[in-house]
Amino acid sequence: MDVEKVPYYKVKTPLQRAIQILKRHRDVMYQAEAMQKVKPISCIITTLAAKAYNGEPDVYSTLKSIIGKMTSFITRNGQTGLYEILNPVMEAENFAEKWASEPQKAIAFFEWMRAVQKDILTEPLRLIGIDGVGDNLKKTLGENVASKAFAEYGRIQNIKVQGGTVRISETTGILSAGGTIKSPAHRNYGK
Repeated sequence: MDVEKVPYYKVKTPLQRAIQILKRHRDVMYQAEAMQKVKPISCIITTLAAKAYNGEPDVYSTLKSIIGKMTSFITRNGQTGLYEILNPVMEAENFAEKWASEPQKAIAFFEWMRAVQKDILTEPLRLIGIDGVGDNLKKTLGENVASKAFAEYGRIQNIKVQGGTVRISETTGILSAGGTIKSPAHRNYGK
């Protein structure tokens, strides 16, 4: 059997996925026409995330790490007091240059960082039930992304149930690998 290798450029690293999630959150938060002028620009998000990245092995660890550290890579010029986020390729270019003449952009960036912290890291830990997770995903990343994520989650859970690797907890009734009662195979006669 010949198996084609996945081209390297199609494999996304945890950092690339984390940046996609951050940008999607930004797009949802600033989707109103009036907010388009102040939404954080992609090069700032990408640069700060890359600087904050420490090679974490998965997307959640990456998000947790970079969200907590991104703002620490924003500096202030000692002479002018202006914000600086230097282009790592061409340090003469300051990605935060417009923040001086348009301070609402800086305000919007820091508001977005607080919202990302709450929406992606803090709030999900307080949620109870899959429906709460779904509602948070819809609010945070949009209806389409949430629907795709839950469809994939359902597909994976179905494979696990059919394969007999999902069990039912006697005390909670929750399906998981750690349960004690084997979940019977589901038969969808209506198909």
